[in-house]
Amino acid sequence: MAESLLHNSYWVRKFRTRIHYLDTNKDGLISRDGFVLLADRMAQKAKMSGEGEETTRRNVMGIWKACGVPDDAVVKPEETLRMFAELLEAGHDMKPFFNSYFDAMDFNNNGQISKEEYGIWFDCVGIGRDRLDAAFEAMDTDRDGIN
Repeated sequence: MAESLLHNSYWVRKFRTRIHYLDTNKDGLISRDGFVLLADRMAQKAKMSGEGEETTRRNVMGIWKACGVPDDAVVKPEETLRMFAELLEAGHDMKPFFNSYFDAMDFNNNGQISKEEYGIWFDCVGIGRDRLDAAFEAMDTDRDGIN
């Protein structure tokens, strides 16, 4: 059944984009090392230290762990795409993955993502700030400035 997602050009394009941004060290592979780099960037950009830095690191690494791959795994982008398609089509519970994403962006752990927090995420994964306003507004459906 994963074939149907892999033949959906919209889904493939969207997930390829997400996967591209998860290759934070731009080595063409998705790896734990890339997530460590992402956690370091986020803590630095958000000017965190101590407990806040550890929480951010734990939350970012939670994304990697939620993917269910071994710590020493190195995954090619097309394999990552196929893996996600199979998990989704099999009805796998993806809440831990998406919750980890949310928690990684919620730097102050208040259960909401501000535009400033979302902007830090954009900076750290290499998405241009020129896309921030439109992306944030698309998610901020009640227009209260938080997600």
